[in-house]
Amino acid sequence: MYAGEYFPRRYPSKTLNLEYLSLYKNNTYEKMIALISGIYENETKADSAVKILQKTNSNTFKIRTNIFIGCLH
Repeated sequence: MYAGEYFPRRYPSKTLNLEYLSLYKNNTYEKMIALISGIYENETKADSAVKILQKTNSNTFKIRTNIFIGCLH
């Protein structure tokens, strides 16, 4: 389906993953990589993750976006 192209995560999880930032945020370089700390359906849980991560990296931020979650077949 993606003919060898990158296939991004599309399910809620708390796992770390490297992703192209442009998949989640407009006006970024196409190949800019970001460390994604999770995909959260609940904003409170996302805020908690940001608060914890900001203790070690002040550049941590949250992106609110709409993504398709589910099977793409």
